[in-house]
Amino acid sequence: QAFLTNMSYEIRTPLNNIIGYAGLFTGNHDESDEPYFIDQIKNSTNELLLVVNDVLYISRLEANMEEYKKEDVDFAFAFEGYCQNGLAGIQPAVQPVIVQPYNKLVVDIDGNHVSKIIYRLCHLSCMMTTHGSITVSYEYHRGELTINLEDTGSGFAEEVMPHIFDHFTRRKDGGLIGSGLDLPIVQLLVKQMGGTIEMQSDYGKGTSVWVSIPCTASVIERKREN
Repeated sequence: QAFLTNMSYEIRTPLNNIIGYAGLFTGNHDESDEPYFIDQIKNSTNELLLVVNDVLYISRLEANMEEYKKEDVDFAFAFEGYCQNGLAGIQPAVQPVIVQPYNKLVVDIDGNHVSKIIYRLCHLSCMMTTHGSITVSYEYHRGELTINLEDTGSGFAEEVMPHIFDHFTRRKDGGLIGSGLDLPIVQLLVKQMGGTIEMQSDYGKGTSVWVSIPCTASVIERKREN
């Protein structure tokens, strides 16, 4: 019931905006306002589409309908691309830092789903970080690939943290955490791949996330330290 109530609210809000601004075209209005109406309709349509897509995707995950396929992936080669996709929306005053400790690291993982995890974590971090840095790194140790993200963003209040992976959890200021389903989706993806996720956050100072996924490395070539 809580999920349906929140979902209804998150869908109705952009839908009402679309209907409202579309209705303004039929009434008396200044033509110079039309570009603004169109922008609002486009923004609300995109917001609505994101929510609907996430609702459908998390429903698929919760029904265990998602298929996972392990294959050999050179994670050292793929990692930077995964990060750059998620960091595409980084704000001008934020420094992206991608740490690459290996020349080559071939592991048997589901690269498609790992990329989705990294994308959502980076995208969410970009939304919450207006200054400082976002650092993404990884390590392989004893059968586990651990991905770490650290940012200097707004962080989460102490009372929010116990509910951080719940559907449509809100920040202390009342705003949604990303789409409201980003972290629940990430948690389900990690769990269904047999991994774990941990988060630490200091309100107003930043957040750290660790995702560990079991896998086996067939090639390990670490960069030499200076």
